[in-house]
Amino acid sequence: MRNKKCRRIIEILFILLLIVPSQPIYARAGGGGGGGGAGGGGFISSSESGGGKDGASAFDFKFIMKHKLLFGSVAFFLLSGGVVLMFVEMDRYSKVVKRKSDKLKELALKDPYWNINYIKSVVEDTFYSIQYAWNDDEYERVESLLTTSLYNKHLKVLEELKSENKKNILEDIQFNGCRIISLFEGDEKQWGFIWVEVNFSMIDYIVNTKGKRRVIEGNDNYSRSDFEYWKFVYIENTWFLSNILQKNEVGSGYKKLYREAENAYGSINMKKV
Repeated sequence: MRNKKCRRIIEILFILLLIVPSQPIYARAGGGGGGGGAGGGGFISSSESGGGKDGASAFDFKFIMKHKLLFGSVAFFLLSGGVVLMFVEMDRYSKVVKRKSDKLKELALKDPYWNINYIKSVVEDTFYSIQYAWNDDEYERVESLLTTSLYNKHLKVLEELKSENKKNILEDIQFNGCRIISLFEGDEKQWGFIWVEVNFSMIDYIVNTKGKRRVIEGNDNYSRSDFEYWKFVYIENTWFLSNILQKNEVGSGYKKLYREAENAYGSINMKKV
């Protein structure tokens, strides 16, 4: 009996953990690493319901009420811990933002190509250029804007789509702003770089190119808003797009992007960024 009660408590605690809000999971066909991605997006969601052998519901509310003090304490602990972690992360982020802003101003005084307004104009121009080139199947137009490795990666995606008799269509393309997340000014060992959060909206879908044209992935009537993380490297007074990551690849709190800058500077405290 005692083991059964303990098992019941563990099961309900697990349910409570699932109830704690989490980041939604997105699904995008093609990812977006191909300079605009392929296919439409949306939420992945699933649910299951059904009783056990004795017909009990998934939530045994009588059991919860009997042990409400325990579950109340656990819920309070989970919520309190989440609030504390949120404020700690916000405090760390605000400090990083200030150091980053100060560093950009310092670099812009020495080099106008590090001016934040100039960088944002480069990001916007690059965004529109690669989306339209991708959509027109004329990606060679933007070869000079990307690093060789990323350009070849994008060409490979386009070639794969073509070999499968598919075409990625992008419509109503809108650049909705960007912000710099992390940076490294560069040294004798490696080029400088910035990571930028790029916000945009577009209609994004795939059609077949063989036979009667029809939409096979995505939605040709729905414009969705999204964001990605773009890395630009600074080589001889020119910014080149070198990588694109999706939000699920970055992790919470931009840890992956901060860590790259930390490693480049050789400081886990990010004293220079």
